[in-house]
Amino acid sequence: MPPSTFTSFFLATSSGGAALIGLLFVATSISPERVFSPKASPELAAVAASAFTALINAFFISTAALLPVSNIGYTVLALGLVGSVNTISLGIRLARNRWQNRSHFEKGRLWLRIVRDLVLVVGTLIVYLFQLNISIQLIGSSGDLSAIYALATTILVVDGIGLLRAWELLGARRSGLLGWLNPLEDTGDPPAGGP
Repeated sequence: MPPSTFTSFFLATSSGGAALIGLLFVATSISPERVFSPKASPELAAVAASAFTALINAFFISTAALLPVSNIGYTVLALGLVGSVNTISLGIRLARNRWQNRSHFEKGRLWLRIVRDLVLVVGTLIVYLFQLNISIQLIGSSGDLSAIYALATTILVVDGIGLLRAWELLGARRSGLLGWLNPLEDTGDPPAGGP
């Protein structure tokens, strides 16, 4: 169990996570066929799954950290594994889609999409692998203060990933480097609720 000084942090992140998950459900329910239909772009499905996985990850870790007399390391390990496997699965689906549809893209556009896919997959996977490393430390010593601080930081990063992906899912356009790296930038998909 994390020290009691972290109780407020985990209470706030679990409450905020529950609200964010609810908002993600609302956002996808505006036009569910856009994300979940067989004709939906794989980028949309990947971004939706990435957002949902990240928000669920942070929510359940924060909630489990509030349980008395428990070793949070096992929860962090399980959710880190789920996040890693889900991210790898998304990467495989995106790569398969790129391979099958490679003739539909100009050469430059195809490589740009591959770079965007790699940022989505590899960046998120690094965070989950870091989480797995923290889980091993916490399983060995559930009161390891440096591991708890690292976990708290990881929860903030994972929540940030979830928020960023949810924002992309809503169709928000960005500029600069983040806009260039947005996997939905060139898909031609309308914003949620749009035509």
